[in-house]
Amino acid sequence: AVTGGTTVLSDRIVVKITQKPGESFIDRMIALVEGADRQKTPNEIALNILLASLTIIFVFAVATLQPLAIYSKMNNPGVPDSLA
Repeated sequence: AVTGGTTVLSDRIVVKITQKPGESFIDRMIALVEGADRQKTPNEIALNILLASLTIIFVFAVATLQPLAIYSKMNNPGVPDSLA
């Protein structure tokens, strides 16, 4: 058996793999993790709702910046665009 930390005393190591592809311990662990399905907790559901609503509010606030700037410029035409 070749384990981690094995010292190479010559110029090469010959290793014979006896495990079939996809049937190793690591492959089984990955399959278990990928196949795990669970319900979301109430806190996760509340957080998703909060993040979705804050995203919508942020998009709305950013989308209204330019129209508000144009509107404020029309109501106060004496103010220069820039001071430079």
